[in-house]
Amino acid sequence: MDDDAWQDLVGISADPPNRRDKCEKCKRPVVVCWCPALPHPPEAVASQIVILQHPAEEKRSLRTALMLQLGLEPGKCVVYKGKRFPNHKNHADLQRILDSPQTLLLYPSRDSVPLEEVDRSAGPYTLVLIDGT
Repeated sequence: MDDDAWQDLVGISADPPNRRDKCEKCKRPVVVCWCPALPHPPEAVASQIVILQHPAEEKRSLRTALMLQLGLEPGKCVVYKGKRFPNHKNHADLQRILDSPQTLLLYPSRDSVPLEEVDRSAGPYTLVLIDGT
């Protein structure tokens, strides 16, 4: 290998190049950034939202969990990542939330209760959403 070819080879960066500029806030490409559509100021809600997110969902391009976090006032939307819940990283915090009578899992099943039948005077509730593959 001649010296010029060697210099070209060693000059290649080990890190992949950034393909597009990304928004610092939503982490999406700038041309499809949805930050201007977020509420300003973020929405103040009485309930807390907990998202149980499969690790593969974080890499998806829509980033809906992050959208919800950015659209609500800080601390009102918490994301727990994992393949099983609760897990060794979040057991105590998440188990306390899941055991609370003020927690509602929003998920369709045969035993689901329509939201119209939930006693809203007993709120605010913690709403648990599943974001998974």
